[in-house]
Amino acid sequence: DQAILPAQALLAELGEDVLALQVLQARARIETVQLPEVDLRPEEAIQLASTLRLDWMNNRAALVDSWRSIEVVADSLESSLDVVFSGDIQNANDNPLSLRGKAGRLRAGFQWDSPLTRMQERNQYRQVLIEFQQAKRNYYRYEDAVYQALRSELRNIRFNTFNFELQRYAVRIAAQQITINEDLRQIRESLSVASPTAARDSVDALRDLLNAQNTFLGVWVFYEAQRRTLDQDLGTIRVDEDNVWIDPG
Repeated sequence: DQAILPAQALLAELGEDVLALQVLQARARIETVQLPEVDLRPEEAIQLASTLRLDWMNNRAALVDSWRSIEVVADSLESSLDVVFSGDIQNANDNPLSLRGKAGRLRAGFQWDSPLTRMQERNQYRQVLIEFQQAKRNYYRYEDAVYQALRSELRNIRFNTFNFELQRYAVRIAAQQITINEDLRQIRESLSVASPTAARDSVDALRDLLNAQNTFLGVWVFYEAQRRTLDQDLGTIRVDEDNVWIDPG
């Protein structure tokens, strides 16, 4: 028994040192992690996306093509005035090669195509006008969807920036609670006062620290995922030769 007591004291002292190192490591890690700042307003984001996104260029080109088709169909509605010449040269006798200019005929005239009788062309023109209005509404709907997505992403990024600092503070509190529990335990031992909940308090404090660290890491991962999504939606995403995302900073 006399040999066991010093061993138990040594193990307790080693446990205290390990616990203190764990708390110190947790505090050091959370203080070294920083989030890259995203300083971008929604108006600037939509301007970048409209300039760099390839799908935006395709939608804009489709709208322009729909507008150009109006001019193409409108050309068929215009009237036309043509100068027409026709003639022939007849034979003078039974010889098919005996041609005489005096026996020939020459006709000249004007041919006018009026737009009043072009019902099919007018129907096509109305159809392309309707299709242009549909294309314009689809383009506006696309712009609104992109703008809403960019605003939501920037809002989530800004929210996670504040949430990240809150979770950092939560990890500090959880680590501080472990230190407080250890100080209380040492005070009780010095006063020879037993606490029935000391072990449970220590376990709860360690569990709270682990949960706080996991939440802190989850917020960081979600923030990084949002940055990559924003980079893709802006059309500025780039990868290296190994298809690894190049962080714009």
